[in-house]
Parts: sequence; structure tokens; C-alpha cells
Amino acid sequence: MNRTQKVITAVEILGIPAGLQLLRMGVKAVVFTWVERSIWTDTLVSCLYMAVMSAVMLVWWKHQDKTWNLFPERFNWKYILSTALAAAFLISTPLITQNLSPQALLSLTYGAVITVVFEEVVFRGWVWRKLEILRGKPAAYLLSALLFGLWHLGYADTVLWRTSLFFPQSDVVSILFWKVVTGLALGLVFGFLRYKCGNVYASMLAHGVINAFGS
Repeated sequence: MNRTQKVITAVEILGIPAGLQLLRMGVKAVVFTWVERSIWTDTLVSCLYMAVMSAVMLVWWKHQDKTWNLFPERFNWKYILSTALAAAFLISTPLITQNLSPQALLSLTYGAVITVVFEEVVFRGWVWRKLEILRGKPAAYLLSALLFGLWHLGYADTVLWRTSLFFPQSDVVSILFWKVVTGLALGLVFGFLRYKCGNVYASMLAHGVINAFGS
């Protein structure tokens, strides 16, 4: 890879995640010009956007580069057991919380499934692969975690809207700061699984379980 290619790759690594967040904001701005914004509609629009973009990214990037290891080469008993436990936890969450309302189920699906697939495809999939080619595997681990932390600044629009709705006296800067710190810490955890297991699926399972706690 020559110098020009490295610069282009670096711009892509920074620009595409930023572009995805800006596009999400733009889609919401357009939709909520015509539709009343509520927790339900806000979650639904985010869910649909991420689902569509996940599908587009999977098709496009797998067509461009078939070596970024979305799934393990073989589903051994460890993956089967981990998948079963993660699925059982996800399914049992509404029963444990005793909240089976459509809004709660949508929030769980969005937070623990759709967001997980979307973010893992971007960061432990595409970004990781680009960084690995550019700087090697250790750098891919550390830099993808850093970028994942910074990525959470892109949710500032949602944080601003929801805090103004429910907690107008909240310190938004502090909230965003801790979102970045938490994102960085989780990026290191998910990245460790990606590093050790050699596939995105392992980090997806962990990400889904952790997000289910907060959904």
C-alpha cells in the first residue's frame, strides 16, 4: 500500500463512521418534519435506519473484501453454547423486567440486536479490517476501540432531545463525556474478543448481552 492509498484509507476510516452518524441525523430531521417525535417513533426510525444500513454495508463490504471474518470458520460447541445463552438472556429479559409492552420490546430489539449488528459491522468488521491492513492487528484493536468511543459523540442529537424531554437540568457535556469513556472501555472489551476469536460474531454476542442490560 503506497502513501496515497494509506491517506485514502485513513480518510475512509474517519469519514465513513462520521458520515453514517450525520446521515442518521439527516434522516431523523426529515422524518420528524412530518411525523411527531416521541420515544416510540424516535426508536423506530433509528431502528429502521440501522437495519437498512447494516444490510447495505454487509452486502457492499463483503462484495469488496471477503476477508473480514464476520462469522467463525466453524461453529463449535463454545459458539453454540454462547449463542444459546445470549438468546436465552435476550428472550427472558422482558419476562424478568415484567415489561412486555410494544415500546419495551422495540427498545430491547433496537438496543440489543439492531444497534449491535450495526456497530459491530462498522467497528469490529469494516474499521477493524481497514486498520489491520493499514497498521496491523494490535493497532486495529486499540484504534478501533478509540474510534468506537468517539463514535458515541454522534448520538449527541438523541441525548440532547431526550434530556430536554425528561431531564432538562442535565449536564449534557458530562453525559457525552461518559458515553465516550464507556464506549472506549467497551470497545476494548469487544475488540479483545474480536482479537482473540478472529471474528465479529464473538463481539456481537457480548455486545448484545451488555446492551440488553441498558435497554
